[in-house]
Amino acid sequence: MQSKTKIFFKVIIVSLIAFTFAKCLVMIPLDFGFFSSNKSGKTNQFDIYSDLIKRSDNITYDDSIVIVSLPEKAGRAELAETMNMLADCNPAAIAMDIHLDGEKDAATDSLLIASIKKNKNVIIPSFPDKNPDSLKFLIHPGNANIKHGIVNLDNQGEENGIIRTFLPYYLNGQDTLYCIALEAIKLLYPEKIEKLKQRGNDHEYINYMKEFSCYNYTEIPHFADEIAGKIVILGAETADDVHYTPIDSKLSGLKIHAYAASTVMMEDYINRPPTWLINVITFIILGLFSYLQVLYSIRAGKFAGFLVRLSTYLFFFIFLVLGFIIFHEYSLYIETVWCLLGVIFSPWALDIYILLEAFISKINNRINQNTNNINI
Repeated sequence: MQSKTKIFFKVIIVSLIAFTFAKCLVMIPLDFGFFSSNKSGKTNQFDIYSDLIKRSDNITYDDSIVIVSLPEKAGRAELAETMNMLADCNPAAIAMDIHLDGEKDAATDSLLIASIKKNKNVIIPSFPDKNPDSLKFLIHPGNANIKHGIVNLDNQGEENGIIRTFLPYYLNGQDTLYCIALEAIKLLYPEKIEKLKQRGNDHEYINYMKEFSCYNYTEIPHFADEIAGKIVILGAETADDVHYTPIDSKLSGLKIHAYAASTVMMEDYINRPPTWLINVITFIILGLFSYLQVLYSIRAGKFAGFLVRLSTYLFFFIFLVLGFIIFHEYSLYIETVWCLLGVIFSPWALDIYILLEAFISKINNRINQNTNNINI
């Protein structure tokens, strides 16, 4: 019978091997099946959660935000027509996620300015470093109802590629947020932006578990009652404005702004424990599972292999479902992928330990044998 000290040491080593395997694997680019990855090659459990919830029937409906889309080639004339129709619907605010490229025309520009002035709380897009020439004619002190919002959601740093977060703070200390839709919320519900700032996070996860009312601009007159009093996010779903997200590999920036705004509007935030705490919890779970395997190998005899495989599958699916429930019910994002992969590798880790133990034992026996021969 092995001593308790040896069993404890064995459990720690097996857990470390499994943990290291799990950490290494998630840094390898995976582009298939369950463990999807982003373009930077870094797997993130948030993708798995979102994929699960996308298949559920419990997605929240946000009736405070409406999406209105224009054709991909829409210009000033279509935008002026849309703004005139929206003025008849009396929305609470309009956030424009649209770039007006192409030839400028004085008459059309005049119609566009007049149509925008019919609406209240209009937010036009700008950029951290410059404003497009096509929108400069809208920016002057006479248009007091026109505000600015930064079009910049792809801010992931090491996670660049899949848009998971938005910046919750002001640009260079100025009174401009990084998301045009958040500017609309700041105008209407400043207390919600204050709550966002009080969270004190450098990045906030976008809660993609929402549904919105989406209308083509030609449908505006038919849905005037649904648009009245709402925040309208207006833009064109162009081919060059699609992004990778946890729920869709081709989601328009227009809708991403809506998801970010809804996260703040409904105060439906996704929280994340510190990385060190996640790692500690994962290592403790792996330690318990490794201890179970060591007991199997000592006491279960020929049934040890069967019991290890059975418990591996059970642990895997228990933690997968548990992680899903925690995320879904409490909006708590935990990177359980470390634990899931660690559980998978734990039986291999035990095999590696046994092989290493046998190898070291052989070396010791050979050294002892040589020592005895010398003494003889």
